[in-house]
Amino acid sequence: MHSTTIVPTVCRSRAARVAAGVAVCIAGYFGINPPGFVAQVVAFAFGLAASSFFPAIIMGIFSRRMNREGAITGMIAGITFTAGYIVWFKFLHPELNSADHWWWGRWPWPSCSWWAPGSCSGASWPCGTSIRGSSPPA
Repeated sequence: MHSTTIVPTVCRSRAARVAAGVAVCIAGYFGINPPGFVAQVVAFAFGLAASSFFPAIIMGIFSRRMNREGAITGMIAGITFTAGYIVWFKFLHPELNSADHWWWGRWPWPSCSWWAPGSCSGASWPCGTSIRGSSPPA
């Protein structure tokens, strides 16, 4: 929405500064309350990014059979598996969030668990897809 639509006499630079100040205040509030919110969001982001890119990067470096279809499939599998793992233990069944129920004894937060279940599931897909798919260029 254009700033002059609401108040026609306000200049654009002043409206932009006010909007930026409001955004900073909102971000500051969420940075303080709840206390672990920023750390949790960063952990989710890094864990999901690592579980999707890690298999494609490793297989791309160390496997000659890696191809585009395998990389995309591995990225989708890694991010889906890890997101499901996090959502299952964090939001759907928090009562099961104990070491007795975690897979391979790994905590379901992405900063600690992205490499175990997510990347293992994602790393298995590219190899299988590349064997059935087209060969990479020589």
